[in-house]
Amino acid sequence: MYVNSRSEGFGDEVKRRIMLGTYVLSAGYYDAYYRKAQKVRRLIMNDFENAFGKVDFIISPLLPIQLSGSVRKSKIRFQCI
Repeated sequence: MYVNSRSEGFGDEVKRRIMLGTYVLSAGYYDAYYRKAQKVRRLIMNDFENAFGKVDFIISPLLPIQLSGSVRKSKIRFQCI
């Protein structure tokens, strides 16, 4: 029952990713992939800690696009919460 439910429940992409994760975490490839990924993760975390160590908050746009001129010129007020 366990084998049947696993083979039916997971699609091809999920099975592929499970096998790739098992392969990467195997003893021979631990240093080559996992340890490098952990180092990159630590570098990214250090950058965030440095950025937030200097300021209390970071303001960024809410939308990934620039608003059109008519929306910017409207009298709509945005409120900070």
